[in-house]
Amino acid sequence: MDNGIVIKPNYTLKEYLHFTYKNLFSKWSTKLIVIIALLMVVLDLVYLFQTSNLVPFSNGIPIFNIILPVLVFIIFPSSIYLMLKKAVQKQKDEEILFIFNSDYFRIKKELSDVKKPWTSYKSIVETENYFLVKQNNYQTDFFPKRFFSGQQLIDFKELIQKLDLEKKLRS
Repeated sequence: MDNGIVIKPNYTLKEYLHFTYKNLFSKWSTKLIVIIALLMVVLDLVYLFQTSNLVPFSNGIPIFNIILPVLVFIIFPSSIYLMLKKAVQKQKDEEILFIFNSDYFRIKKELSDVKKPWTSYKSIVETENYFLVKQNNYQTDFFPKRFFSGQQLIDFKELIQKLDLEKKLRS
């Protein structure tokens, strides 16, 4: 572990999607927007089918009641999907290495080499299948445990214990 733990990432689209949507929907603001969009869809359907005496809109459906649900349920998810699909393809085409040592986390690519000291990270969270390295409340790097060989996994857990970061373990 003197030179660091070197892994070559090979993320799958499913992993990217799972991680992105899980992080996105863990925020209360995202949940609130989805609930508002769902209420708009329900009100639109009530108006269209007029199954009750309650008529929510006397002059037709406001354009905002159509635009927000389309954005929330079609445009944003499809653009995130396409962006992540492109990222997975780029990762397959480019040689990338992640290097972890006691001083920094390094991302080495063909055209760039970035070293981030551990002091720039807030915490490391270990889950059943991932290591989540949090830079702040809005940015988290994730590393599936399958990236690590048996010894590398042991070495990485030892490295986590040595670092002076907030450490949490969830199963």
